[in-house]
Amino acid sequence: MSAFSAIDLQTRLEVQDLLSRFCHALDHNAVDRWAKLFTTDGYIDAPRLGCFKGREEIIKIPEMVHELGGGAWRHYLNNVYIERAEDNRDLKVEAYCMVSDWRKAGHVVRCWDFSAVVGKRNGLKFVSLLLKPVLDCNEAIAIKEPEPSIVG
Repeated sequence: MSAFSAIDLQTRLEVQDLLSRFCHALDHNAVDRWAKLFTTDGYIDAPRLGCFKGREEIIKIPEMVHELGGGAWRHYLNNVYIERAEDNRDLKVEAYCMVSDWRKAGHVVRCWDFSAVVGKRNGLKFVSLLLKPVLDCNEAIAIKEPEPSIVG
């Protein structure tokens, strides 16, 4: 296993590609592609979904998301920043994860704080991921039609 010597442009592009693959595999219930994104002993802690340890548990997530969102949810990771992890071997990736529902004209339905450790393990892979819920918009607000304005 190799260590990162610097967080150079190439490494940043590889992390962005990993994040994009994460969203696409999740949104399209692509279990095979999803599994390849994680180390064999990786884990995901998503308090509203559960804790998943190892690939055999992690591969259950796309189907869960597909069922919950009816195949119409899309995940977006933005405001991404990358820094060295404490072990100085891996990278820590922080982002905001927004989930839109295209059955509701693309309205945001969930927001998460996304905190991952990624490392070079036969390619760049997720070692761990913590998803902390910020807001479930379905519970917080109802999407309302705009009221007509009155012009005097």
